[in-house]
Amino acid sequence: MTKADSRPTEWSDRFRKTPLARKVVVGLEGHSKEIWRRTFDLLKEDSPEYRNAIDDEFTEESRSHCGELLAAIVAIAAGRLKDSDPFAFVRKHAEWRARHQVPLVASLHAYRLAHKTYWGITRETLAKQAKQKQALQALTILSDFWIELFEVVGAVLEEAHICEEARVVAENTRAYAALIDDLLSGNEPAGADARQLRLLCGMRPGMKMAVAVIRPFADDVKPR
Repeated sequence: MTKADSRPTEWSDRFRKTPLARKVVVGLEGHSKEIWRRTFDLLKEDSPEYRNAIDDEFTEESRSHCGELLAAIVAIAAGRLKDSDPFAFVRKHAEWRARHQVPLVASLHAYRLAHKTYWGITRETLAKQAKQKQALQALTILSDFWIELFEVVGAVLEEAHICEEARVVAENTRAYAALIDDLLSGNEPAGADARQLRLLCGMRPGMKMAVAVIRPFADDVKPR
């Protein structure tokens, strides 16, 4: 068993020994929509890598992944995570994003913002607790948990994303070539892959564009 695979069991043991921390996390069940909205709003504000990549398909995939992540988190806290590969959904998510050319840096940044969201909810919830000693103990446990959890899922996502990205480079090269040919001809991209690439590059349908062709000077020729 790898270190990543053993972490869920370790986390479940900590939650079993800290009932208040367990209660806070299990209490998040059913709040996926709120968590996704808070994180997604931060994402649109803070991450320029995402601004040109947000469409209906991307939004739905992001919302779905948020729900899967929350379900895994709640299962860990409740001690009912039985999957032999608890982070398989993270790999699937990473592969989808690599195929859709969502930048890896943006996906990792999304996890950092999700971490910020969960930590904020944790503080807000525990601030309402009357018993300060128990609240501080739970706060400490949850602080460590959120850091460790997002380190693990970030590492899993990064590895899967890089592997899938390497696999599709050749396929995407053809789509890039088709997009450039269409743009240089003044035509709307004809293929679905070319249209998706145009969207990811921030070029919305119908917007005015100027195409510049740049030719590098030879080493022995100085520009005038």
